[in-house]
Amino acid sequence: MKINYTLEDLPPDAQKLVRIFRLHRFIDAASVGPFSVVLLLTLQDRGFSLFDISILFAVFTGTRLILEIPLGGLADGIGRKPVFMLSVVALLLSVATLIIFDGFWLTMLSLVFMSARMALMSGTLVAWFVEKFKQLAPTYSTQLVLAKTQFSGAIGLAISSIIGGFSVDFFGARFMHWGITKYEVPLIGSLIFGIFVLLFTHYLIIETTHKVNRKAIIGGFSNLGNIISDAGHYGFSNRLISSMLIGVACTSLAFFTFQAFWVPFVKPMLNDQYAASIIGILTFVFFFMVGLGSEIAKPTIVFFGHKMAHALGVLTFMCALCLIAISTTTNIYSFVALLLIYTIFIGSINSPYNSIFHDHIPDDKRSTLLSFASLMQGLGGLVGMLFIGYIADIFGIAMAWKVGSVFLFGASLIYITLQSRIHYISNH
Repeated sequence: MKINYTLEDLPPDAQKLVRIFRLHRFIDAASVGPFSVVLLLTLQDRGFSLFDISILFAVFTGTRLILEIPLGGLADGIGRKPVFMLSVVALLLSVATLIIFDGFWLTMLSLVFMSARMALMSGTLVAWFVEKFKQLAPTYSTQLVLAKTQFSGAIGLAISSIIGGFSVDFFGARFMHWGITKYEVPLIGSLIFGIFVLLFTHYLIIETTHKVNRKAIIGGFSNLGNIISDAGHYGFSNRLISSMLIGVACTSLAFFTFQAFWVPFVKPMLNDQYAASIIGILTFVFFFMVGLGSEIAKPTIVFFGHKMAHALGVLTFMCALCLIAISTTTNIYSFVALLLIYTIFIGSINSPYNSIFHDHIPDDKRSTLLSFASLMQGLGGLVGMLFIGYIADIFGIAMAWKVGSVFLFGASLIYITLQSRIHYISNH
């Protein structure tokens, strides 16, 4: 399996596939970026209390966890493309509902739609891309191309986030006489990008392994239980896959906690007049550096003699050290400097993790197992929000991040021990 290669070394059809999918990831991420930047600010602007917001986000997380596995299994049953297109429809419904209505229950409905969007999209087109790539370039590792697609998605999030933040502060007032609040302006951008993603997917993503018709849809739903059961048994009985699922839960616990609390941690360091713009810029930095981090995964893997699990473990260990360092910052300059380093390491772990995961799961269970991984991420995040959130409330955010780093250290040890298992599998 070739790991150290460039995109130009790939067969022409594989190069075309990578270009199409990278562009798709960029546009799809850009459709979500403005929503993620202004959601919390929108809810606060509408007068929701912190308790109201906590309930809304609990419903969002819980709904996603409930839907994750069934909808991932559905993609294995009726096809990745139609399920992904349903996810875009859910995104459009979520954003439109949030723009049109401002009551508590309809805002909750908007977040339920967004939960469905997240559950529908996980394990769909990534599974399609990996399977297609393996057909077109069977002797090449997926690590490099997954890193490239991750970078494209991160840049899409970064650019749309900073545009969303600036549009609030500099253009929001111009739409007030149309009945549009300043925080709803970026949401209109999400709608436009979402429609474009729907058209792009329909015309440029070609799936031939699943034929969508009435019989296939009925069969996909009726066989859903067996698909989930088989994939679950495979994942949790396979020592390598089950270890990776535990590892991703541990890392997500720390990462979700950081994402949830970095804004209140850094806000006292900022000028209130331009807080939205600065937060938008920092969000841009966050996603851009995550994307840039995917580029350091390859040289790290080469440095460790192509032992991908060892590289993954060390990179995760560095994430833990950076999180501890960030928790000690008291001014915006040191925070930003450490944020740059931390997010680079966050971005660096995704492609080796995904490459190992994809190399050891069968095609007919790929979407469902990806949804299991996403479920473990969500569970880790939920535990983080409850357990680490409680620590943050009692002892402060800095202490909460230090506790979160312990789980990153644990994940790094899990990943390092995977290398012997990978070696055993490759020899048998």
